[in-house]
Amino acid sequence: MAKERSLPSWTVDLAQGRAEALRGVAGELRRYFTICLAPHWGQVQLHIARDLAHRSQTMAQGGVEALLSTLVPGARWSPPVLELAYPFSHDIHLDGRGLLLQPAFFDHPSPSGQCVTTLVDQELTPVLVYTIDHPLGWMATAEPPNPPPGDPLAALLGSTRARVLCALARGMCTTSELARRAKAPLSTVSRQATILRDAGLIASHRDGNTVLHILTALGVSLCREHPPV
Repeated sequence: MAKERSLPSWTVDLAQGRAEALRGVAGELRRYFTICLAPHWGQVQLHIARDLAHRSQTMAQGGVEALLSTLVPGARWSPPVLELAYPFSHDIHLDGRGLLLQPAFFDHPSPSGQCVTTLVDQELTPVLVYTIDHPLGWMATAEPPNPPPGDPLAALLGSTRARVLCALARGMCTTSELARRAKAPLSTVSRQATILRDAGLIASHRDGNTVLHILTALGVSLCREHPPV
């Protein structure tokens, strides 16, 4: 585009990292999200939760090799090298930085496949972006709400526990966020999360002083098989 016609002046400010230009772009992105994505964000998070549960189960059953080999089409794990399709020959050395796996809901595989993205700051962790499979009519599927009276999931688990489980269908979150979603006291949600975790319906891991919760494959299946009435 820049070779065909002059770019607007604000692009120079953006390229130079000027705060006003960056704030303008950030504001427009927030506006786009609010109008176009926010109404469907619950469904996006549900699909991501399902994918993470599937990847976690794959790694638990087959280890790192199974996870990396099935992440993107054509991936091949030959320890310690992960081979992926790429538009040109390119080697990325992690040098102890690790590899961040980033699911992409709106991405579509290119003919050359997904690839690892390196960042300008070489001290940052390289990112492997991979596409999440989802049906074309995903927007027509309503986000699972809190289970109403008479719901089979509530009858199975109890209304409060079912509400906590349904709240996690919106995506990974902390205990505090889970309490906010479920509209229940923090102590109650913490206790219910422990029961759900012991039953294999959710998984939890600690990140510093924060505990993050996510549905397991079993939890995702239960929410799907017993939707609120």
